[in-house]
Amino acid sequence: MKIRILENSIRIRVSMTEMAQLSDGKEIDSKTVFPSATLFVKIIPSNFETLVIDFIKHEISILIPLTTLQKLNNSDEVGFSHGIALAKGSLNLLFEKDFQCLSERAEDQSGLYKNPRESH
Repeated sequence: MKIRILENSIRIRVSMTEMAQLSDGKEIDSKTVFPSATLFVKIIPSNFETLVIDFIKHEISILIPLTTLQKLNNSDEVGFSHGIALAKGSLNLLFEKDFQCLSERAEDQSGLYKNPRESH
C-alpha cells in the first residue's frame, strides 16, 4: 500500500495482492515508525453502505464497503474518490489500483497492475 497525504487529501494505491485480500474481506495495513510514535493505516472491508474514515490514537482507519471493493477488483476501473464533509471544508480520499511505472524504478513492481499506457 502506498499512501500520500496532501493537506485534506489522502491518496491510497494498492497492489493486485492487496486488492484481492480486500475483496475477500480481509483488512490490509501499513505502519510508519517515527522516533516518538508509530503511524498506522488500516483499510478495512466493511458491511457499511458508505465509506468511513477516522484518525484515532496514531491510526488512520478507512472502512470501505466490501461491495465497493469487490466491484473495483472485478472491473477495469482504476479507482474511486470519496469526500467527507468537515466543519470547514472536506476530507477527500482517492483510492486506486497501483500500476507499474513506465520508466524503470529500483522498487519491485511485480505485484502491481500492468500499466494500461504501456506500448505493445
